[in-house]
Amino acid sequence: MPQRPFYLMLKPPIDTARAIVCQRRLLGIDSPYEAERLHMTILPLGDAFSFDGLDRAFSIDATPFELCLDMLDGTALIGSKPSPLLRTLQRAVVQCVIASGLAPPPYGFRRPHVTLVYGDAPPQPKRAIEPIRWWVDEVLLIRSCKGHHDLLGQWPLVARQHAFAFG
Repeated sequence: MPQRPFYLMLKPPIDTARAIVCQRRLLGIDSPYEAERLHMTILPLGDAFSFDGLDRAFSIDATPFELCLDMLDGTALIGSKPSPLLRTLQRAVVQCVIASGLAPPPYGFRRPHVTLVYGDAPPQPKRAIEPIRWWVDEVLLIRSCKGHHDLLGQWPLVARQHAFAFG
């Protein structure tokens, strides 16, 4: 029986995901990977993760923010500048998992990215692209099996008092 690993991830809104698919085509990257499956992994939890152990009532101490991916690197979209809010979110997610009594697997989160194609695709040279932006306002718990993502939980990010969005 194939394993179905769990992930805590971010997913772009469907309109943004469709824009990513269009960008992928413009970049000459062929992939059957559907818009609905595009994501950024915040924390892989593995195959042996016990969903029942995750506290569905926890709240993630992170403010919603805009994510900008403006570079193609190999077969992935990345941001050209570090995102302190993305790093803060990832650390907050790890802390929530630990607070639920679970031991998260080691995950460096060194290169946050959205993969455009899986498998044997020729890597593309690193270059700037038209920026892809979306408002990150929730973290999703997904169980993944080839061809399908099962949504098992979601946690909204809550703006802190006196948090302002500047454009």
